[in-house]
Amino acid sequence: MDESIYPIADAQVLNRAQLLTRIESITLDFLRAVKNGDDPELHLAARSGSNVIRDSSGCIHLGTATVTKRLFARKAVGARKVAKIWQTLAFVQKLLLEDKMVTQREVYYSLVQYFNSQTDFNNTLQEVVALLHCTRSSLGICASSSGAVAGLLLWKESGCEPIDCSSGSNCAHQVSTVATYILSMNSRYLALLMVPPFNQREQDIFWW
Repeated sequence: MDESIYPIADAQVLNRAQLLTRIESITLDFLRAVKNGDDPELHLAARSGSNVIRDSSGCIHLGTATVTKRLFARKAVGARKVAKIWQTLAFVQKLLLEDKMVTQREVYYSLVQYFNSQTDFNNTLQEVVALLHCTRSSLGICASSSGAVAGLLLWKESGCEPIDCSSGSNCAHQVSTVATYILSMNSRYLALLMVPPFNQREQDIFWW
């Protein structure tokens, strides 16, 4: 699809105030529908392949198509999905109010009684992202750390504040990609050691 013909609606990097406003608006609309005796609806960005748009440079974007989740769906599974979204949304609101950053794994264990598995939670978190139309990091949730970076190094991820690694910094990326985020470095060489998962024996060392 051509983005000049089909509008794109990529996830946005939002601040705490913007996200809290969106959560409040969604909550009020939902409660208003319940009070009026209507079937409350949640409108999420569609994550299907048919809603993918590739621009002229080959980059992939999300289109404007949406899917609707209803509380009083014909099947009970629909109501359970909505309930899981609300449990996750409430936890996200708490994170934003407390201005905290946690890993996705930590959130799962905090809400483990509501989900069948980590995969079940991961899918629900993606639905919350699609509901709020934002990035996961905007919610105060990040991937589990894959290591650490320390030294006279300044780096910056897309949509985030620059990180000064002079006092150490967790790294949630494969270290082989860290070089693409570097803003400045006062060292002649940079060496990063990637610690392998338990089922791999070899370690990788990268030099720049």
